[in-house]
Amino acid sequence: MNHKIMTGAAEKVAIYAQEVCKYYPVLKSSREKLDYLIHAALRSKDSLLNKTTIVKALDQISFQIGYGERVGVIGRNGAGKTTLLNLLSKGSELTKGKLAVTGTIYNLTSVQVGFDGNLSGRENAYSYLMRTGLPPEKINEKIQIIESFVELGSYFDQPVKYYSVGMQMRTEFAVATTVEADIITIDELLGSGDPYWVEKCAARLHALCSAGSTFLIVSHSLEQIMRYCNRTLWIENGKLVMDGETKEVVRHYETFLERLSWMSNDIDDKSLTLSKVLSIFSEEYLE
Repeated sequence: MNHKIMTGAAEKVAIYAQEVCKYYPVLKSSREKLDYLIHAALRSKDSLLNKTTIVKALDQISFQIGYGERVGVIGRNGAGKTTLLNLLSKGSELTKGKLAVTGTIYNLTSVQVGFDGNLSGRENAYSYLMRTGLPPEKINEKIQIIESFVELGSYFDQPVKYYSVGMQMRTEFAVATTVEADIITIDELLGSGDPYWVEKCAARLHALCSAGSTFLIVSHSLEQIMRYCNRTLWIENGKLVMDGETKEVVRHYETFLERLSWMSNDIDDKSLTLSKVLSIFSEEYLE
């Protein structure tokens, strides 16, 4: 199966990844952990990685994303999706390869929003926007936009702990997407909702893209990926399996998951790798 690198129609590249690798050592004893810390301090981790068992969270991933693209990232649990977002947001360092970002990048996750259940939606929004460094007058302007978007009425001034899951996710999404950035990465924050809410989310994302923002969306919801993304990366066991039009990539991924379901009740069984599945089933469905 061929890997495909697409630059998209955009003239400028927002994210450039060339043979990106992220390896983690498997350290079984306190002595091994100490040795690793010493090597890390001496900036010679590579020599230690060569001598220890490693987990390849990402293994030679290459792609380019242009400005204004909406790109999905799919794959099973542990495939390396969140690791990629962490590398982009500088939450961790590359082991090998090159990863370049042009412009400001913002990682949008529910954990990062970090609502306090004892505070109201309005208070949480104000607290969050304060942490971004916005001046008070700009914060008040954005809170009005958030309040209008979530349509919670008086609940916007009630403690978040009394919100339903859907209400909280709606508010988190509205708050987080008020932050202006050239590149926005989203990790499992969109959630689900009724058709009206789905359309509101789509309109918000389209507006941000129209303003020039680039999106990289990680989600297990293939429906969301189909709805929001015009291009998708499929990562399996740290490797880039496919990079192309969302409809085609999702179709191949769904077929892969179907084959897995014939072999195991656990779709995230790591012993069932892509190569093992293809050794049993024909590779025709990925042609």
